[in-house]
Amino acid sequence: MYSLVIHGGAGDLSKKAIKELTEKTGITDLEKRYETALKECCELGEKVLKNNGSAKDAVLQCISFMENNYLFNAGKGSSANCKKKFRLEASIMNGKDGSYGACALINKVKNPIKLAEKIMSSKKVAKFIGGSHATYKLAKEYDLETVSPRYFRSKYRTKLNNINKHHNYGTVGAVALDTFGNIVAGTSTGGLFEKEKGRIGDTAIPNISTFADNKIGGISLTGKGEYIIKKAIAYDIIARMKYKNISMEKAIKEILPQLEKNNVGIIGIDAKTGKTSMNFNTKRMFRGNIENSKSLNNRKKQNIPNIAIW
Repeated sequence: MYSLVIHGGAGDLSKKAIKELTEKTGITDLEKRYETALKECCELGEKVLKNNGSAKDAVLQCISFMENNYLFNAGKGSSANCKKKFRLEASIMNGKDGSYGACALINKVKNPIKLAEKIMSSKKVAKFIGGSHATYKLAKEYDLETVSPRYFRSKYRTKLNNINKHHNYGTVGAVALDTFGNIVAGTSTGGLFEKEKGRIGDTAIPNISTFADNKIGGISLTGKGEYIIKKAIAYDIIARMKYKNISMEKAIKEILPQLEKNNVGIIGIDAKTGKTSMNFNTKRMFRGNIENSKSLNNRKKQNIPNIAIW
């Protein structure tokens, strides 16, 4: 049994914004590009999992893929802060033992999620590291690819933010369950457009928007960081599952109506069933999932594709 679920951000990429972007960028197939990117990402993760690869590798490949795609507000397509500088963040958590790695205020590491994983796997005490100098030094130590801060400046993201600045969009995340029963969750973001200097959002904080426990499930969130931190949403969902002995889908449906609208998108995998969840209270969330388990094998008989794109 294996499962994978991804998100490319929750928010309000309205039809009006799409029309304006088409006019300003000349990209006439923007929606198709998002769909294609999400499908390719799912297929990349599925290739790892169906060949008995690890959930960690699947998550790393999926998130790195989206970090390298200008369409998403992570890595290449990140949003600048109020000083026109780039400060990225990411976190990853392993459900096998609760280990985690997190990094923030990054401006020279090409793939923050890879740095977060190195921090998680390291024997060093520190598991949450921030600052451009410290993270750059670590990236060099771990032989990770580094780039000039200019690399993160995307014409597409700049135009999108100018059109839709109050509905920042594109944080990425992935949760995977591998054939060995291990669950890993990860999240990466370029942060809020014109955010305050030094601001750290929910993405870099384990247990808040990224959570994994092999006995319960895994979760990655997207949305308004300060609100997600305030409500400790990922842990709230997991706690409901644990103490009320309910499914992830039920736990999410309990909590979602209690949250202020236009604030959050949630993806996750229920450890007991392998079923994925994709829920949001914004107008939209880019998402995709793959489920392959004994309980879901009849999908093939029904000609239902394994990949479902928003």
